[in-house]
Amino acid sequence: MPVYNPKKYALIVEDSADLRELLKRLYRRAGYWVEFAANGKEALAFLKSSARLPSVIFLDMMMPVMDGFTFREIQKRNQQFAQIPLVIMTACGASEVEKMGFAAKNYIKKPLDIYTLLDVTLKYCSG
Repeated sequence: MPVYNPKKYALIVEDSADLRELLKRLYRRAGYWVEFAANGKEALAFLKSSARLPSVIFLDMMMPVMDGFTFREIQKRNQQFAQIPLVIMTACGASEVEKMGFAAKNYIKKPLDIYTLLDVTLKYCSG
C-alpha cells in the first residue's frame, strides 16, 4: 500500500469515466493523492470547497456542462485559484495550444502517455 505524500496532490478534470478510473489507479499506485472532476463546473465546486488546493490541475478541454476554455477563464479571474499551475490535456498540437492563449504551464497530447503524464506530475508535485 503506497504512502500518500500531501505535497503530491493533483486535480484532474476529465469527462471520460474510464480514463478517470485508469488515472485514479495509476496515481494511487504511484503514491499521489488525486482528486477528479468530470467537468469544469465540478472542478470549480471542488476548488471552492476544498480545505487545501492542489499543486497542479490537469485539464481536458472538450467536456460537457463546462468545458476547459470556460473553466480556465474563471480560474484566471479568481485570485485564489489563478496561481495553480495548469496542464492542458488535448489532442491538439503545440502550435494550436499556443493559439488558445491559456498560459498553461504545460500540455500533454492525447492519447495520454502514462510516462509523460507521471513526469509532468512529478514536476509540479515533487516533495
